[in-house]
Amino acid sequence: MENSQWDYGDPFQIQVLGLCLRDPDFLCRYVDVIEHAYFEQEDLANIAYLTLKHFREVGAPPKRDTLVFKVREYSRKYDRDGADGLEKKLLHWVDYCYARELDDVFIADRIVKFGQRQAIRLAMYESVDLLQESPSLGEKDDLAEQVSRKIEAACQKGTERDFGLKWHDIAENLPYLLQNSVTALSKVPLGIVYADKIMNGGPGAGELAVVMGPPNKGKSTFMCAIGAHATYYLAKKRWDYLADAYEGQHKGCYEEGIRERKAKEYPWKNEAPSTEWEREQVATRRHGWEDSQTVKPKAVVHITCEMSELATMAKYAAATTHLAINDVRDGLNDYAGLVKGQLPIQGPLYVKHFLPGKTTVEELKWFISNLVMVEEVEVGMIIVDYADRLRGGEEDRYRGMGTIYDGLIEISKKFACPVWTGTQVRKFNAMDQTIDMTGVAESWKKVESCDIMVSLNQTNNEYNHGVARLNFTKIRDGEARKVIPVVFQQSHCLLRELNEQERKDMDVRAMSVKEEPGTNFSTDPGKNRVKPVQRMDTNSLDAMGEEREEADERVKKEDAALRKSAKEVAEVAAQEVEAEDATWNAGYTSDEADEEAALHAEHE
Repeated sequence: MENSQWDYGDPFQIQVLGLCLRDPDFLCRYVDVIEHAYFEQEDLANIAYLTLKHFREVGAPPKRDTLVFKVREYSRKYDRDGADGLEKKLLHWVDYCYARELDDVFIADRIVKFGQRQAIRLAMYESVDLLQESPSLGEKDDLAEQVSRKIEAACQKGTERDFGLKWHDIAENLPYLLQNSVTALSKVPLGIVYADKIMNGGPGAGELAVVMGPPNKGKSTFMCAIGAHATYYLAKKRWDYLADAYEGQHKGCYEEGIRERKAKEYPWKNEAPSTEWEREQVATRRHGWEDSQTVKPKAVVHITCEMSELATMAKYAAATTHLAINDVRDGLNDYAGLVKGQLPIQGPLYVKHFLPGKTTVEELKWFISNLVMVEEVEVGMIIVDYADRLRGGEEDRYRGMGTIYDGLIEISKKFACPVWTGTQVRKFNAMDQTIDMTGVAESWKKVESCDIMVSLNQTNNEYNHGVARLNFTKIRDGEARKVIPVVFQQSHCLLRELNEQERKDMDVRAMSVKEEPGTNFSTDPGKNRVKPVQRMDTNSLDAMGEEREEADERVKKEDAALRKSAKEVAEVAAQEVEAEDATWNAGYTSDEADEEAALHAEHE
């Protein structure tokens, strides 16, 4: 008995509550196993009640500052002794659960048995209460049936699992659920309007985005550029949250803050908060301004397996100051002054180098978890430069890449943020004008696993003019097969939209170049100037090889025709020159003969 109490007593229950608060995946998996009545200490049961109530309303466990607010509100309502005694006890247990080291594997192996044991215990207590009512002989059969059903239901606790969403339960609120899902709230845009539009705001939590291209075409520079933009975006989101909290406190009403916020972001929804969850959010911001220090900044974590940490930081510095990377290295053009002006409006950035070919996804997960705990930050975006250099758990490289990409998606879910990485293309696709997903190198598992895949395309002419084309060849939640022209300069780590004049210049260059099969220059003067990718009619490598051979033959024939026509033109020009020379020589000879005859006659 003592051993059972040790296994499922207070130490075990504290671990369960700590995992419910700190691990969203744990609570999602076992929410049907855990009830607040299973916690034997009243304080733990109260915290579990607030946590499970918030989860069933919102779909995620409460953040620490939200839980603190709920505890204070609950204490003001139910504190019998006064003097904030209940509040102090509950906040003490909250801090203890967040500070305690957790053994998630041990708890996960025993959580179902714990739920069954506690459910049986409660069923037995209820049965005893029923028996103490001293029923009549006619009611004993009904009482026995009730007790039997309670015991049977307790034994089946945890066997029924989550069966997903039911259409009739969510149909009316589906837009609101989509807009407030973890994925939607964690999206980080690229800063390129049309690209963000076709990606529905950019990648979010649980999503893996991949940029592919040939070697030395700027994949690392591209990822540094989007990472630099993310530092500004994540910092702005945090300050918007704090500004809302400040407004809510000083305006002294529940509705005003969220009404103004909605008017800014959703002009067509200028209305007061309509649900209890929205009112709680406004109340949290109103009363929680004094606890705003708990709103942790979101950081960009850049993992590099190619460049050194300093070289990567130099690219971020160039993207931040709009200077050339060489000027950053030399400290020219008032670099220190430019950086000093940008730092206050940027979020945290961490760059860490790992050995290529020896680092696993599990090591990256451990590193990021340690960084979050020690630095006390949340992760807003993770960049892995790049996944092809990581070590998979299988000897087969084809299957190993699938394992690596699945591991990166797991990291994205664990830290509730998007993950960007890069990959190479096959060597016989490296010279294509526009690279499709069929050009991905090594393993097709990459295409199957990722949510967004974009290829970086830049011809020599485009490189000289500082422009490139992004081919969004796969977007799981969006509109794919779009090619978007952008300004892209590796020397300045610059990635941005084309302005109107740059669009016109690119259109002129596109019209002056003879388009070959696969070229996707945009010459349409329409609004978006985006053309769909010209896809191949066949998927087999043999057919692709035949098409390539036919194209080579056509090029050879065209070259031969050009050489033949050039030769013919040269021969005709030579004949014309010879004819003119002959005519001139003939005319010159006759004139000279006449002159000599005149001189001879004069002499005689």
